[in-house]
Amino acid sequence: MIYLIGGPSRAGKTTLSLRIQEKTSVQVLPLDYIEAAVGVYEAERPFSTMRAESGFDADKMVEMYTNEEIVQAYQNQGKAIWKSLKSLIEYAVSMEQDFIIEGYQLTPKFIDSFSDTNNIKAVFLGKLEANKIIESWKAKPKNDWLFRGTSESTINRYAEITALHSSAIKKEAQQYNQTFISTDEEFNESIEKAVQLLLKS
Repeated sequence: MIYLIGGPSRAGKTTLSLRIQEKTSVQVLPLDYIEAAVGVYEAERPFSTMRAESGFDADKMVEMYTNEEIVQAYQNQGKAIWKSLKSLIEYAVSMEQDFIIEGYQLTPKFIDSFSDTNNIKAVFLGKLEANKIIESWKAKPKNDWLFRGTSESTINRYAEITALHSSAIKKEAQQYNQTFISTDEEFNESIEKAVQLLLKS
């Protein structure tokens, strides 16, 4: 089985992936690593370009770009690896391999291209309310670039960006009849709901 988990950054994809792994012993494949490898050969990496142009400074980045521009950059950068990602998934299916694949690069439109493929299950996570996102980020992970010396106002902006990105994913999930689960309320319960959905026979 190929388990596909999409959604914006910091919505719970890694947590869900690890919960599925605990129950199935299936290998987790974060798409950030795939993007880092194949991105070398992709001309369009708009979000990475934005970060570089802002000196990898989150505060400067939100001064230079609007929320909408940043979300669009995420979306376009994700699309840049779709061809490689589709080949990877098709090969895994053909070889009857099991993987948990998670990343913002997965979208309902992309997953719809596998609508006729067996042995694939997908779910999308998101956070839709900026104030609740801010609250959930109070325990800031040290290894997350966003929280390294970043001002409170910028973190608040990124909460808005996450909510905007989540809203776009939810709308697209409805369009393509995919499952979207908000993790704004009762995070652990929402993750467990997603676990049950993916592992349902």
